[in-house]
Amino acid sequence: TFNLQAGTGEDVNVTAITIQLQRNGAAAASGNFTSVKLMDGATQIGSTVANPTASASFAPNITVAAGTTKSISVIADVPVGGGFANTDTGRVRLLAVTTAADMTSTGASSGQAITEAGDATSNNLTIGTGALSVAMGSTPVAANVVKNSSDATVATVLLTAGTAEDIRIT
Repeated sequence: TFNLQAGTGEDVNVTAITIQLQRNGAAAASGNFTSVKLMDGATQIGSTVANPTASASFAPNITVAAGTTKSISVIADVPVGGGFANTDTGRVRLLAVTTAADMTSTGASSGQAITEAGDATSNNLTIGTGALSVAMGSTPVAANVVKNSSDATVATVLLTAGTAEDIRIT
C-alpha cells in the first residue's frame, strides 16, 4: 500500500502510475508476476496489467482531495513456477521523485502539472510454497472395542501446515 497525499491548495488528479516490480532487489522478469492491479479499498482502479515484466503502468484517474491522503494497494498474482524460488523476495516500488515518469498528476482546478515528492518502496515479501505434513497420532493406544459401540475413537491424524501459508482442507 502506498499513500498519495495532496497539499491544501487544491484537489490533485492522478492520471498515470507506473509500479516497478522487483525480484530479489532487481527488476522482475517475465513470468514472475502474472497480473498486477491497483485497489482503493475494495474498488479496483484502472485495468489489470497482465503478464508484466519489470513494471506495470496504469491510467487510474484518481482524485485526491486537497489536504487528504488516499491509500492505494498494489495486488499481484505470483504463479507457481513463475521464476521465484522458495525464500526469494518480491516487492514493488513507486519512484515518483527519482523516476518522474512513474507518476503523472495535475491540479484539479488549475490543470497545472504537479511535481511529485517522495518514493514508496514496499517491504520485501518472502516467496514460499505451502506444505502440509500428515502423520498418525499416538492415540488411541491399542485396545479392544466392543461391537455396537458409538463414538469410538479409532485413529488420530496430525495435520501440520508449513510456515509459508495457511492450508484449507476440504
